[in-house]
Amino acid sequence: MLEICFFYSLSLFLFILVLSSRWGGGVLYLPFVSQILYPSSASSRRLRLLPWLLFRIEGGIVMSLSREREEAGRELHVLAVDDSSVDLAVIAMLLRSSKHRVTTVDSGKRALELLDLEPNVNMIITDYWMPEMTGYDLLKKIKESSALKEIPVVIMSSENVPNRINRCLEEGAEDFLLKPVRPSDVSRVCSRVI
Repeated sequence: MLEICFFYSLSLFLFILVLSSRWGGGVLYLPFVSQILYPSSASSRRLRLLPWLLFRIEGGIVMSLSREREEAGRELHVLAVDDSSVDLAVIAMLLRSSKHRVTTVDSGKRALELLDLEPNVNMIITDYWMPEMTGYDLLKKIKESSALKEIPVVIMSSENVPNRINRCLEEGAEDFLLKPVRPSDVSRVCSRVI
């Protein structure tokens, strides 16, 4: 029975591999479930599911999940800061859809507290207008800190005010995005940081 299951799985894999290489270019994730019969006692047998083996087939080349994980190692950890829960949810969704890890906070003060606890932030995206501490003030504090000054900071605002934009860029902001933020804005900014 074991040989039949193995042969069936291998045949299916090779068939899909041939199809993939013939039409190539696409990405296909294949779950293979190997069921192995083994005796659990002298009188009975049970089915056990082995872990799913996932393969990515791209243009006929098989790449295992370990390589996928290596590629995922290039993901960014982004700290998103906005007092608007709606805007925060939108920017977090855009970043997560680009496969980045996102931590969200609702104020500049909380962002600084988090940065003290979480040193592995690769980029900060913050709203300009927030109570207590504006995004510009947060930018200044980050750039004044010897421990944080290398973290790229992106400012967002719904107001297109050239003086404000220039002031933020002169202070060291990586970019200034106008709301509503689009997926192309996120891609552009993240590609510079990676």
